[in-house]
Amino acid sequence: MHRVDRTRLKEAWASDGFVFPLDAMTAARGANYRHRLEAVESALESTGVRRNGQLNQLHAVLGFVGEIARNAHIL
Repeated sequence: MHRVDRTRLKEAWASDGFVFPLDAMTAARGANYRHRLEAVESALESTGVRRNGQLNQLHAVLGFVGEIARNAHIL
């Protein structure tokens, strides 16, 4: 991960309303989170939950999703 240039961040936010790309975690950590989320989705596939859009507030149920939601680099 690289150090954020705050001037560039402020300029991008002011002109575009978003900042992209922004390194919030390592590629390995991101891949790990993705693997874990896909495993949950796969386990839920037979229940129909995923198709019904009922995967709400996962940060309150799955600890690793909460880690993403509280990541200081994202916030």
